[in-house]
Amino acid sequence: MSARVASTGRRRVTSVAVVGALGVTAYTHLGYPLLVRLAARRRHDASPCRDEELPDVTVVIPAYNEAAVIAQKIEDTLAQEYPADRLAILVVDDGSTDSTASIVRDMGVRLLQGESRGGKCEAINRALAVVSSTVVCLTDANGSLAPGSLRAIGTAFTTTDAAVVSGTKHAISAGGGYGSGESVYWRLENGLKEAESSFGCAMGADGGVFAVRRANFEPIPPHTIADDLEVPFGALERGLAVVHVSAAAAYEEVSQSTVDEFERRTRIAAGVWQAIARHRRLADPRRGPVAIAFISHRVLRTGVVPFALVVAWLGSGALASQSAPARVVFALQTAAWGAAALGTVVDWRVLGLPLQFALANVASIRGGYRFVTGQQLPSWRRTQRGRWIAARQTRVA
Repeated sequence: MSARVASTGRRRVTSVAVVGALGVTAYTHLGYPLLVRLAARRRHDASPCRDEELPDVTVVIPAYNEAAVIAQKIEDTLAQEYPADRLAILVVDDGSTDSTASIVRDMGVRLLQGESRGGKCEAINRALAVVSSTVVCLTDANGSLAPGSLRAIGTAFTTTDAAVVSGTKHAISAGGGYGSGESVYWRLENGLKEAESSFGCAMGADGGVFAVRRANFEPIPPHTIADDLEVPFGALERGLAVVHVSAAAAYEEVSQSTVDEFERRTRIAAGVWQAIARHRRLADPRRGPVAIAFISHRVLRTGVVPFALVVAWLGSGALASQSAPARVVFALQTAAWGAAALGTVVDWRVLGLPLQFALANVASIRGGYRFVTGQQLPSWRRTQRGRWIAARQTRVA
C-alpha cells in the first residue's frame, strides 16, 4: 500500500513539474509578449525634427580586421540623411593585423588605433573617452545602416528623455528554412522591444546600431561580454529610460551555417547571464514595469525556460505510459525537437522556426555554463555572415 501511495505521489509531483514547466514557457514566449503589447500605450511617430534641432552625433565603428568592408561602412554612414555639420565618424581599430587602419586614414576619417586587441567593450570605452558630441551612435563594421537611421535616432533623443536608443536588426537571407527562421526571430524580438519602449524599458539594444547620450554613459566594466546589454541595463538601473526605434535599422546577412549561429547565440547567452547577474537589482518589484520586463524577457527566457523544457520533456516521457495527455505532450515535444534536428541538415522553411527556437534554448544553457566557468572571452570572434549587403538593395526574409 505504501509503495502505491509513494508511486502516486511521484506521479503527482512529476505532473506538477511538467505543467509548471510548460506554463512558464508559454508565459515567457506567448503570454508576456501579448500582455506587454496590450498594455503598451498607443505610440505615435515623433514629428520630424528640423536640422538645427538634431543633436550632434559621433558614429563610432569598432573594427577588428575589417579591411574587406570598412570603406563601404564609412561610405554607407556618410550617405545617411543627417546634417554634415552635426555628424562625425570615429573608427576604433582594435589591434587589427590587416589594412583596416590604412584604409581609414586614406579616407580621411578619424582613427583611434590600438596596439593590441582588447575587445569591443574596451574599444567603446576608448572612443567615449575622447568623444564630446551630445550623442554617440555605436554600429558594427559589417552591417549596413538603413537610410534615415541616424535621423531617427537623433529625433528620438530630441523628443524623449531617453538615455539609450536602440535600432532594429534586419536579418537578410537568401531564403530557406534556416534564414527565414532567424528573420522571424528578429522580427518578434524587435516587436517586443518596441512594446517595452512604451514604458521606457526596452530590454537591451541591438549591437548593430544603438546610441547613448554622452552625458549618461558610464564606462563599461572590464570583462564585459555584451555591450548592447551592459549599457542599457546600466542606464535602467540608474533610473534612466531605454527606447527602441524601428526606423533605425542595421542590415546583416544571417550566419552562413548552424555551427556559426550556435556559436554566436552561445556568446549572446553568456552575455545575458552576465548582465542578469550584474544587474539583478532590476528585478526589484518596486521598479514596476522595469522589473516585470527584466524578469519576463531576460531572466525567464535565458535562465529558466531552457531548463523548464528539459523538465517538461523528461517528465512527460516518464508519465507517457500511464497517461494519455502525457503521451500527447511528450509526442509533440519530441516532434518539435526532431524537426529542429532535421532543420540542421535539411533547409526547409517549415523547419526554420523550431530550429531557431532549439538553437536559442540550447545555446542559453551552453552560454550559462561558459559564464559560470569563465570560459567566455570578452573579445568577439567574427562569424562568416556573407557578403556586404547595401541597405538599398536588401530583402528581408
